[in-house]
Amino acid sequence: VGKSGIEQAMESELRGKDGTKTISVQNGTVVSSEVTVPVQAGHTVMLTVDSTFQKDLQNILGNFIKNFDKLRDAKTEGEGLGKVTSGALVVLDTTDNSVLGLATYPTYNLNDYTKDYDKLASDETSPLLDRATVGLYRPGSTFKTITATAGLNEGIVAGSSTYFCGHSYEYKGHTYYCTGSHGNISVVQALQYSCNIYFYQLSEALTIDNLTKYAELYGLGSPTGIETGDAAGRFANPETYAEYGWEWTVGHVLQAAIGQSETAVTPLQMAVAFGTIANKGVRYQPHLVDSLWDYNLTEKIKDIEPTVAETIPIQHDDVYTYIQQGMIAASVTNMPDKYSLADLGYDVAIKTGTPQAGGGRVQDSFFIGYAPADNPKIAFACVVEGAEYSKYMIRDVLKAYERMETRQKTNMEKNTTSNP
Repeated sequence: VGKSGIEQAMESELRGKDGTKTISVQNGTVVSSEVTVPVQAGHTVMLTVDSTFQKDLQNILGNFIKNFDKLRDAKTEGEGLGKVTSGALVVLDTTDNSVLGLATYPTYNLNDYTKDYDKLASDETSPLLDRATVGLYRPGSTFKTITATAGLNEGIVAGSSTYFCGHSYEYKGHTYYCTGSHGNISVVQALQYSCNIYFYQLSEALTIDNLTKYAELYGLGSPTGIETGDAAGRFANPETYAEYGWEWTVGHVLQAAIGQSETAVTPLQMAVAFGTIANKGVRYQPHLVDSLWDYNLTEKIKDIEPTVAETIPIQHDDVYTYIQQGMIAASVTNMPDKYSLADLGYDVAIKTGTPQAGGGRVQDSFFIGYAPADNPKIAFACVVEGAEYSKYMIRDVLKAYERMETRQKTNMEKNTTSNP
């Protein structure tokens, strides 16, 4: 019996059906016995996950976290961040949001799960928590892509229009700050340099109602529909604050626009959101099941077809053109040569964030993206709790995907040769 995860979700397909044997007894002696209803073997469930790629993602995430102190020492920054122990990394196929890999750290050995479950359950790093699907985090500046979608699609800004960033911004008697002083800045530049003040001013024009509308169109605040279940999260707005008994003030709209306040998302949700950007407004439901086969894997019974969960009604054709331009520019900004994305042979669209975090952490490190930018094949999202520089993993993720493509192509060619 499937107790959890995909085995529980697919129990009805995996389990099969009991048969019936009819036995006739006369004067205490069995006179006949026959199977009147044959046993039906359970089906085999083929997953979308590539096992080698999954291991690669787990290693990329684990190595970054385990070696973060060395990275921090090399940059002589981040001294107040504390010990980094946890994170998650998600990669989806943009054609249908099928899951190629879901990595979470720390993880555990299945033998330990069987032999010493109590120890795992009491571990303060929560290795049993699947941070990819149920871990909730502020998205930080990665959310600016959603705010940009709203502004461009509602016609509040255009590709050529600008807001002025002079490092500080006065709103309703309070002063808010940016990390730089960018002058007159367009949406492309605002995404490239992650200008807070551009998005503060845009959010003031949008209002919280429009921000909520687009957050929901991208799927935030609702489960994604993945077979194994996931956390719904929430978007920071007056309704959410009222639900939790918090006090909403007008200044929260500015923080919501840059992924702060009390917005909470899963890495899976943000990978889905970036898959939606890659598909120019079409959001697919993520899924782990590729197909159903008979028990012996000799006959395919059913392919799992893509499910469109939402289509954002695009009112201006160039909405995603400007967003993509900003994210391509961001991929080569402040990226050391060792981790550069400039020499891959294709453009990569990314957005990073360092949202303020609770739970004793100063901040988290978030990145989302898709590649190749002009012909997207994968969308990805990652968060590392209490860290920075998580974007340094992107090159390794893309290289691991290239290896997977090569491996799958080689296997296909071998199968074609052996089965002409």
